[in-house]
Amino acid sequence: RVLQLIELMKKSEENKKTKQRYFIKMADKVVKYNFLGAGLTYLLTGSFSKAISFLLVDFSCALKISTPVAYLTAIKEGLNREMVIKDGDVLEKYLEVDTFFFDKTGTITTSYPLVEKVLPFGDYSEEDILRISACLEEHIYHPIANAIVKQAEIEGIEHEEMHGKLQYIASKGIKSHIDGESVVIGNFVLMQDEQINISHISSEQNALIEEYKSHYNLLFLAYQNELIGMFCIHTPLRKEAKTALDKLKAQGKKLILATGDTLVRTEELVKDLPFDQVYIDLKPDGKFELVEELQKAGHTILMVGDGLNDSAALTLSDIGVVMNESADISKQMSDILLLDNRLDFFQELDSLSSSLQTLIKKNIQDTVVVNSSLIGFGLFNWLSPSNLSILHNLTTLRIVLRSLSIKG
Repeated sequence: RVLQLIELMKKSEENKKTKQRYFIKMADKVVKYNFLGAGLTYLLTGSFSKAISFLLVDFSCALKISTPVAYLTAIKEGLNREMVIKDGDVLEKYLEVDTFFFDKTGTITTSYPLVEKVLPFGDYSEEDILRISACLEEHIYHPIANAIVKQAEIEGIEHEEMHGKLQYIASKGIKSHIDGESVVIGNFVLMQDEQINISHISSEQNALIEEYKSHYNLLFLAYQNELIGMFCIHTPLRKEAKTALDKLKAQGKKLILATGDTLVRTEELVKDLPFDQVYIDLKPDGKFELVEELQKAGHTILMVGDGLNDSAALTLSDIGVVMNESADISKQMSDILLLDNRLDFFQELDSLSSSLQTLIKKNIQDTVVVNSSLIGFGLFNWLSPSNLSILHNLTTLRIVLRSLSIKG
């Protein structure tokens, strides 16, 4: 599964577009016109002092120096706002984003799910269920897995290694062996895939499952092909989620939720949220393919995710955003890391992006107007070559110094 994710991420990197060096390349292209202007002026006037105006005053210096400075300043300002922006090009792409693509668990919900109930079946106790489950889940990064391990810690239950080699089934759960017997922990789909025998469950227990599945994420534990326990996991929405999503919707953005969770649980969680589309039971390649389809349809996508399953889709997205509590591989593949784990970062990112683009445009405008004027003064002999050089360098310095401060 990891190898498959790596291949998807490689494909994503190949498909990514970048505009980061656009202004620097533009400055490089302008240089030839300075030489061309100098040559033509000398041929037409025979004046070296007039021709040298094109060489003493150029447009590339200010652009090539101020543009990287402005992007670095914006990145630093982002860090001051608890956002690690890894690539300045992200700030330009953000203004083009029309679709926001969200994972569910650990993204629009908190990264710390809570174990509300532990329901043992048969001759097993709650302590038995927690011990076996924590032993398995401690090896996997996922908010729900962390909740199981945390609950065992709270109850003082030790869970020494008792299992064999683990097999992680993406978006479903874990398979392994204990004392040579099969053990499986995961969602109900995994129980069905593994043909776990649940016929012995009483009607009362079935009623509990039906009741809880609309309010909780249900995690099942099976041993020796029998269902022996169930966890009721509560994953509350982030307190700022509804406000943040409502603001995006008011801006006319398309909102999409993609999750590996079930329909019943997902509908209960997002019933008051303004999502345009909700996709359930998705595996990592499903999220990747969904992002790919949206991009082919002409959408510019910002994805917010957190787990290993999101890594490939995050890489393919035009902008990938993760929480600070995310899996390490997701952090590595993201474009923006949110240090404070807030979902309402959009307004600050929008303000920062707009301020950066305004600054870049102003730098270009001042470079063209001032330097064109200086060249004109040189052609009419209104300024000496030495004065032209001094004023040109002072103009460049002023533009660079202005690029050291971004407000927004």
